[in-house]
Formats: sequence, C-alpha cells, structure tokens
Amino acid sequence: YGPSIAAAAMLACIRCSRSSEAIYAYDFFMSGNQSAASEWQWAGGSTTAVKPLCRDLACMSMGNVKKGGFSRDAMRLFGELIDEDSPLSADALLGVAHSLEHDLDWQSSIQLLKGFIASIHREGSTSWRILSESLELSKIDAVTSEGTLSQSEQNDLLANILASVMRACNHEGQYGLAILMCSIANTSYDNDWIDCKENEPAKAIISQKIVAEKQQVLEAYIQSLDGLGCGFIVNELQNLRNTTFSIPRGRKRKGYTHAESWINAFVAMGRVLEATHEILLEGSDISGESRLLFERGVGRAMDHCIDSKQPAAALYLFDHASAAVAKKR
Repeated sequence: YGPSIAAAAMLACIRCSRSSEAIYAYDFFMSGNQSAASEWQWAGGSTTAVKPLCRDLACMSMGNVKKGGFSRDAMRLFGELIDEDSPLSADALLGVAHSLEHDLDWQSSIQLLKGFIASIHREGSTSWRILSESLELSKIDAVTSEGTLSQSEQNDLLANILASVMRACNHEGQYGLAILMCSIANTSYDNDWIDCKENEPAKAIISQKIVAEKQQVLEAYIQSLDGLGCGFIVNELQNLRNTTFSIPRGRKRKGYTHAESWINAFVAMGRVLEATHEILLEGSDISGESRLLFERGVGRAMDHCIDSKQPAAALYLFDHASAAVAKKR
C-alpha cells in the first residue's frame, strides 16, 4: 500500500473484519480536517488527489457491511474510478455489487452486471481495468496486462456478481428476472447458449456451466425456482446433483405462479437468447423476414413471462433483444 497511512489504516480494519471502521477511516482522512481530498503520508505532507487504492478499499468495505446503507456512496466512488479510467480490484467491484444487494437495489445491480459483461466483450468506448488484488494498485505497473484478471479469475468474478444480482432480485420477488440474467451471463461465461427442451428443464438448467460449476449461482437459481412454484424442478435438480438444497426465502409471491407458465417462458426465453446470439454473430444485417420472425419470438416469450407474473423479466428480455437488433441496423 506504499506510503499512504490512510490505506494502511483501512486495510488493517478490513483484515480485522471491521469494515465499518475502514469506512470511517476513509471519511476521516478524506475530510476537510485533513486537507481537502488529500492523503497524509508516513513521511509527512500530503498528495493532492485521493489515491485509487483508498477508494478501492472503501468500495470493498462498503460491500462488507451487511446492514447496508452504502450503495450510493459505493456507486459514486465506482463512477469516479470508471470516469477517470482508473483500475480497480475484483474485490472492490464485488464490494459495489454487494452494497447494492444489501440495499436491495436490484435495478442498479443488473446495470452493474450488464456493464461488466459489456466490458468483458470490450463494448463501448472503454473497458473496465480490473486487477486481481487491491495492493496491485500501489505498483507503478499495475495498469499493465500483468495485473489484469486471468480468464479463470474473470469467470469467478462474473459468477460472484451474478449470484449477488440474483439474490437481490429474489428478495424482491423478481425470480424470473434472476433466471434471465443467469442465462445472459452464462453466454459470457461459456460463450454458448442453452438448448432447452420443454420436457427437460432441469437438464437445461444444469447444462449452463455457470450454474453447474458455481455453487453460489446454483443456490440462487434454486431460490428463484422455488419462488416461481417450480418445486418439482428443484427436486429434479437435487436428483441430478445427488444433493439437497437449503432454500432461503425471499418476498412472498403475490398470487400463485403456475409452474407450466414459467416453463413456457423459460423455453421461449432460451430461444430468443439463442436467436440473439446468432444475430450478433452474423456479419451482415438481418433480413426483413428474419427480423419479423425474431420479433414474434420475443413477443411470445414476453407474453409467457407476463402470464407467469414476471413482467420485469419480459421488459428486460425486450431490452436485451432490442439492443442486439439495433447493432445490426
């Protein structure tokens, strides 16, 4: 952490599981009492700007406070890092995701996940520069490729952010949306789509590598299925995995969701995502006939989502599909 006493104090608090004190230390050292936006040094004096390491540790700390209340501050710090094209650690990004989860801000959680996926595929004007460890930020060569995430680390971070998003959605009754985001994230994890058969939903679910390989994602998925009234699929998954799942409870459903309605929605969404994948791979614009067929498929999937009382999943599916088509115009 170099010469920064602020970073040293914050890191000591974090490693002692006292993240609230780490946040207090950040606020104290960055307050007007210590000279505006400056950091004190071991050797005396101060710098004129907040070091990325301190902001990184602050984001990490805010995600560790389970009582919540820090999501706005975490997003503000995260925005500063991205706007300045500064690198950040995987733990800091996950801390931002957890802060949103603790405050039950599932909409912002989804936007964070979508931003990370876009960064993976180098979409947009800039990509997020994410390092393996916070302390890499104190090194001069931290921005070189040597400090960036490996493919395995990138997949781990994607799975952890996704699980956080799914838990936030589940808590607020957005079970279908949680499952949709899992399917979208899996295409970045595995660079593939799911071939879902109507009579084999459990096998289609477990064929998603991000579900099969990441326990935290599987557990969130099970909660989503339980919330949708798909207990029989949960039982099938338990048989396939030869295990028993403990299901945490989210917000109680308003009205009963028929399992058959959601299975129809799941199958239709899978087809839309497969078609979206093909559209993005096409080197030329899609034909008018193909576009019409695609729009009908999206509409059918949205109808099934609405029938299963998951309208938010319908809206986000439409947004995802529309973005793919827009790129081909």
